[in-house]
Amino acid sequence: MKQEDKQARLGKALDKHLTSPLPLIYRLRSIVFGEKQPDRLTKFAFYIGLITWFLFFFWHVLQFIVVKNSNWIEQIKRIPINELLEKRALELGFEPTIFIDRLLISYSISIISWSIFFVGLVLLWRKKYIFSYVVFSALGVAIISPIMLLGFTYWKQDISSFDKTIEVAITLFLIIYSYLIKASIQSNETSGNQL
Repeated sequence: MKQEDKQARLGKALDKHLTSPLPLIYRLRSIVFGEKQPDRLTKFAFYIGLITWFLFFFWHVLQFIVVKNSNWIEQIKRIPINELLEKRALELGFEPTIFIDRLLISYSISIISWSIFFVGLVLLWRKKYIFSYVVFSALGVAIISPIMLLGFTYWKQDISSFDKTIEVAITLFLIIYSYLIKASIQSNETSGNQL
């Protein structure tokens, strides 16, 4: 009978998980972010980084989708996206097909970079100092890839001042935060050695 009770409880628990996704979401949250809540400064840094990640990640996904499906959008909405891209390619000194290919590669690299940035934010939440290497590498690639693939003129004229300002601001903020975390870790090690 104990075996039957165990199976009945397991069946009820399974039904509960199948009817509501919340237990699964809570488990995933605890796996990703851990059980321990960080201090206020870390939470603030995480949320600022999360807002930045959200803006850039989804903006680059949207740009990728628009450029990739430009023919379809042109047929449905009558917006000549290909014509606009070809004109801009010629202004920048590119052959139109090469420009569109490089633009898609640049967006793909940015999407991957911002995904890695999110992993760095998870490490930041868990107060792992390695977050700084992950975040700054991702930011560096996201900033440098359009310059390398499409040229400095594209970066200067076609990437908005808002994007440049936010990228510089988040980089400076995370540099200061990583310095504070490193100083905190070193002071904790020093006080631990003195005891």
